[in-house]
Amino acid sequence: MASAERKGVKKTYDQRFRPEWLHQKDFEDWLIGPTKANKEPRCAVCNKDVPCHGSALLRHCSTQVHLNNLKSKLNTASIKDVFQQQSIKKDYRENTVVQISAFIAEHNLPFTLANPLLSLTQSSAPTLSSEKLLCPKFI
Repeated sequence: MASAERKGVKKTYDQRFRPEWLHQKDFEDWLIGPTKANKEPRCAVCNKDVPCHGSALLRHCSTQVHLNNLKSKLNTASIKDVFQQQSIKKDYRENTVVQISAFIAEHNLPFTLANPLLSLTQSSAPTLSSEKLLCPKFI
């Protein structure tokens, strides 16, 4: 009789995370492998744990919430990129002011041409279009 009871009990298996999932096209942009503290993989876009089953991962990546989060993440610039762009603009701005000042001094032009030259440079340089350049006052 004991053997008859055992036949009705279904053994469950815990699915383990497969590292090759990280390299699959559907998962590579958002899936983070499990840590020692957390045995389930994590969605980097939704910031939540996902069950450790291939079908559950596929279901998750097709949900509307995940797709909206992924779209907004792709449209958002990283903080590193923002600071890098600001640094490039700052360097360009400083170099432009120095070059125009050197040009005026080298050709013995009146310093009153400094701001009109900077305005001309600003109108022709797309990276400076949103910024106002002024030549520093000379003594």
